[in-house]
Amino acid sequence: QDMTEEGFRNVFDQCDCTGEIYFVPQDVQDMRNLILERVAPKFYGNNFTVPLESCDPINLAMIWLASGDNRDAGEPRQRLAAALVFFQMNGTIWDYTDEFLSELNECLWMGIQCNNRDTVNSLALDTNNLFGYLPSELGA
Repeated sequence: QDMTEEGFRNVFDQCDCTGEIYFVPQDVQDMRNLILERVAPKFYGNNFTVPLESCDPINLAMIWLASGDNRDAGEPRQRLAAALVFFQMNGTIWDYTDEFLSELNECLWMGIQCNNRDTVNSLALDTNNLFGYLPSELGA
């Protein structure tokens, strides 16, 4: 396994292969820890923690948000919640994933509607081969 940043496999793929995340570049780990410290408490309270190697959907969402250009557009809490929807509801097998988990503002992702202030006000993903539970974090 290539353990360099260039060889950083998608965390979802790592979980499918090994049942845990075995490699995350240091810069992504550092940013994920900031997200855990500053964004996650908005949903879970101040004492929330999840191991870095966990394949829990919230950890996958935090690592996604910590990677690349994923923080450059939109609002971090909304992006984290939308990524959580993707990972918790098996987004890799959805019929349509248009722009989901892209670097574009989350208001441009398929099924997400926002008001004129770019605040998410509805999610419409029906008829999209969804499996799983809608995350309770959407109401936070």
